[in-house]
Amino acid sequence: MNRTDFLRVFTGIGLYDLMTPYDHTRYMVSQLNLPPGRVDDIVFSTYEGGHMMYMNPEAHLMLRDDLEAFYRETLE
Repeated sequence: MNRTDFLRVFTGIGLYDLMTPYDHTRYMVSQLNLPPGRVDDIVFSTYEGGHMMYMNPEAHLMLRDDLEAFYRETLE
């Protein structure tokens, strides 16, 4: 992200994910040493569920909607 100024990142995280916990993902991003404005280009979305949160039908729909919005915003 330091070299590519147009790159945006979407992270979809299950609230009960034991493989890649929400707090761990936030911590890893904080360690990237990004310029302050670039942190805003990382989108964090959380969903009811575990590692495969998309198995929850409600979370699946929310993930789809969030990804559609992310793609739309990114491609504008």
